[in-house]
Amino acid sequence: MRVNDIKNVLMNEQFAVYGNGYIAKRFYKQLVKIGASNNLAAVAVTEKTEGITGINNKPVTKISDINRDMRIILATHDAVADEMKAVLEKLHFKSYIWIYPYLFDMELGEPIERNRSIALSDLLKINLKVYHLVIYYLSLKDYCNENKYNGELYKKLMIHHSSVETANRRWENFRKKINKCMTNGFTQDYNVKVLENYNLLDGFHRFAMALYFGGYVINADVYKGDKEFFTKDAPGGDVLIGENELTAYYAPNEVEDIKRATEELRGMSMRENAYSK
Repeated sequence: MRVNDIKNVLMNEQFAVYGNGYIAKRFYKQLVKIGASNNLAAVAVTEKTEGITGINNKPVTKISDINRDMRIILATHDAVADEMKAVLEKLHFKSYIWIYPYLFDMELGEPIERNRSIALSDLLKINLKVYHLVIYYLSLKDYCNENKYNGELYKKLMIHHSSVETANRRWENFRKKINKCMTNGFTQDYNVKVLENYNLLDGFHRFAMALYFGGYVINADVYKGDKEFFTKDAPGGDVLIGENELTAYYAPNEVEDIKRATEELRGMSMRENAYSK
């Protein structure tokens, strides 16, 4: 299925969104953009919590209460997608689309180039302006060594734009990937996504694992543009950890470790290698 096929579905059918977090909010922006927001019939979650509202202040419904003939748009990151797909299949929903693999194409258009091989050092030079990548890398490195934090730095980062439950699930998912790399080494499963100026859009986990486990290059899909993607008024929203968020979320000793890891990665970004373009 291509993005235009999905847009056609969204503009011509009623549907329910399964998911009420960061990805669902990004998806709703695209519904408004293409004029399909009126076709959003319901916002559903697995277990309803009192007092929560859905995207665009829609009432939140348990997924088990949604008509099984309704088209479902699964709006979640890959960390919990398999679990939510299993819920839909157990409930015998007839049709669903997992929107995350298509979301960047909806937001930015299809990539201008796929499978570009990019030197890790070149990506690092651009992506140390905020602390997102650094915290992924430090959390991974710490887990593989003394495990002083046991994922707490990572979870604090996730709580900046998701629930505590989601943060815990995403750490568990990341931890499993790290364990697999510790046994088998790093193998890239999906392309990362970058803008033309190499600002990283998607693939922070893969990038961090490639760095730690000794990679030199990573394959990327390249999207047109060079503007900031993760800001309040941009499609990605204001979700990255900058200087203000760093001191708000992290204790002084944690900030010190994060700053030290930043300098480590800055040093790595200065490496030149035969794979640079």
